[in-house]
Amino acid sequence: MSENIVTAQFAHIKNNYILGMAAIVLFKDSHTIDILRGSVSEFGQYKVNFNQVSEMLRGGGEDSIREFFLVQFRALIKDSFEALKSYCIETNQLRSFKDEPWYHFIRIIRNCLSHNYKFMFSAFDKTILPISWNGITIDISLNKQPMQLSLLNFVKAWELVLEFEDFIGRLN
Repeated sequence: MSENIVTAQFAHIKNNYILGMAAIVLFKDSHTIDILRGSVSEFGQYKVNFNQVSEMLRGGGEDSIREFFLVQFRALIKDSFEALKSYCIETNQLRSFKDEPWYHFIRIIRNCLSHNYKFMFSAFDKTILPISWNGITIDISLNKQPMQLSLLNFVKAWELVLEFEDFIGRLN
């Protein structure tokens, strides 16, 4: 995998996150709600009617919008981590990746997001805790606890991806 490919992957991952934010803005607009009513998406032999989306949004839809954005958040973190890890493996730079001060922090967050949004620390994790990045600390008290957005919010997640991009630039 070349630097150009991983850079393009990061651009797509960030664009998807931005599209998610744009969708949320549109979901809160009454014109969008009206457009969705009666709209249909067709793929193959299937048709999906967006009336239920329109009705959900008309009723506020805050829980559904929040869950939609959590999907974007999880994809931003997990996809970025996995793209970076793959790049480092393929370019024989995994040691450099693991030596970054944020590596174990993001690895633990990634595992949490992949496993029911709960921190489930391994025996190794427990030996390196507490671990901090950018003013956020993960400590043993979080074991078996669900991750709260107050720990790693949408802004901090974006800043972490920017650090990943900076790291790629420093590798080459």
